[in-house]
Parts: sequence; structure tokens; C-alpha cells
Amino acid sequence: MLPEEFGLDPKGEKKVWRADFVKNLKELVAKDKAGRLDDGFEQKRSNAYFCKTEAVINAERLMFRTRQNTLVSAKASLAEFQKEVGQTKRDLDVALAAWRDPANKARKETLKARKNELKEKFDALKSKQTIMEKKNAVSERQCEKDVVSLHALNEEARQIDNDQLYGMAVKPAFSPSPELKKAENLKKLSDAEEVAQRKRDMAAAVEAAAIVAAADLQGGVEEQHKRAARVNIDTGAAHSTTSVTPPPPPGDGEQESDDGDSDSDSDSGSEQEEGRVTRNRTGTIGSFGRGIQRSASSDFERKRMAVLASLSFER
Repeated sequence: MLPEEFGLDPKGEKKVWRADFVKNLKELVAKDKAGRLDDGFEQKRSNAYFCKTEAVINAERLMFRTRQNTLVSAKASLAEFQKEVGQTKRDLDVALAAWRDPANKARKETLKARKNELKEKFDALKSKQTIMEKKNAVSERQCEKDVVSLHALNEEARQIDNDQLYGMAVKPAFSPSPELKKAENLKKLSDAEEVAQRKRDMAAAVEAAAIVAAADLQGGVEEQHKRAARVNIDTGAAHSTTSVTPPPPPGDGEQESDDGDSDSDSDSGSEQEEGRVTRNRTGTIGSFGRGIQRSASSDFERKRMAVLASLSFER
């Protein structure tokens, strides 16, 4: 469907071309309806735009059957010819053996001529056999395609017969009255507008990269926090497992000797000393974990401020 007007046509050349094209089409349609289009003329409508007639369908079916029958006859001829080639090969072998036999020395020249004659005949027959085999292979591949084509032809004939469309024009693929929408006018940007658009695109790209970088930094900080938490948990578990064991209360009616009292006092004193060491170690490791958290947070803040500063500079 041609548009009513063409864009970018200051001299009106496209408008003139459209008028000539429509005029030519109208003349051809009028001639076609009157049957005055010359046979074989390029402007005559192709048969592909019409449904097949019953005669055309039968002719194509006959063509497929003829090809199949020809292939069957060619295979039979090739089989008979192969028998002749085999017999000639056996005669050649006999002549060659007789020519090589020392007992036939007196007839050597006659046997040689016979051997050469059979050799030429065998070579000619072998060459002809190769040509026949190639032709049969081509015909066989064509017949394999004809099986598919014949199935499609039968399906097409069934549809044509159901709707009685023999020889009628094929239905158009598109609507004869489509709804045409006018194309939007594309506005060309000026140099200043193009520069501003590029700056906006660059700022958006930098901001997206900053968001990704901030997410990566946040992931690193969270990992450091997890490590510090694991350190605190490990130290707390060590503190809970190492505790000061209080001295056992004295039993009723039993008196401890002086030596036993002195040993108990020394043991409890050493255990209390170990408890103080453990608590001091725990406090030191806990302070170390909190220091890791504070350093990670400050590092994240410094990088975040640097990214924001770069974004402000780009804008």
C-alpha cells in the first residue's frame, strides 16, 4: 500500500513517481480483465497467485509417478548391465591367465591382442556403469523429495476441493484496507542539546557505578563485622570453659591437716591467677574485635564520601 504523500520530497519527484506507478497499475488491471495481456509478458500475473486447477494437480501427480517408474526401470537396467560387466571381467581374467601361461608361448601375440580387446571393453563398460549409478543416485534422491511434494500436493488439493477454489485467485496475505499510522517526526538535536544529553548519560552511568561500588564496600564491611563477631564468640567460649574452681567446703566432723590446708590454699591461688589471666586475655581480644569494626566502618565512610565527591565533580 503506497502512502498518500512521501516525506523529504521538496521537488515533488516522489509524488510524480507515485502517480505514474498507480496509472500503470490501473492500465494493467484493465488489460488483465479484458484478456489483452500478451502471453509470456513480464507484467502478466504469475500462476503462483492462483489456486491450481484440477488439470494441473493431475499433471503434477502424473509427473511424480513417471519419475518413480523411471527410477524402477533404471535400477533394473543397471542390474542387467552389472551382469554384463561381471562376465566381461571374467573373460578378461581368463585371457590374461592364458597370455601369461608359458605353455602358450607360440600364441602369445594372439592372446595379447585378445587380452587388450577385452581390457578396452571392460574399461568402457565400467565407465558406463559408474555413470548409470550416479544418475540412479540422483533420481533416487529426487524421488525421496517427490514423496514429500506429493503429500503436500494431496493436502493442497483436498483444501482446494473442499472450498472449490480451482483456478481462483489466492487470498491476499494482508488486509486490502490496512490502518496506516503516520510516522513520528524525528527531531534532530542541536550541538548544545547533544552535549547536555551526553552529560546526563555520563552522570547516570557514574551514579550506577557508584551504587555498585558502595554495595561492594558494604559487603566487605559486613564480612569484617562477621569476622570480629566470630573472634568475640570464640573468646567468650574460651572464658566460659576456663573458670575458677572454688575450694571444697570442709566435711562435717573431719579436720584437715596443716599440710592439706597449705596445698588447698596454693591450688586455689593458682586457679584464681589463671582466671585473671583469662579475663585479661578476653578483654584484649574483645577490644581488638571492636577496633576492627570501627576501622571497617570508617574505611567505608571514607570511600563513600570519595565516590559522592567524584559524582559532584562530574556533574
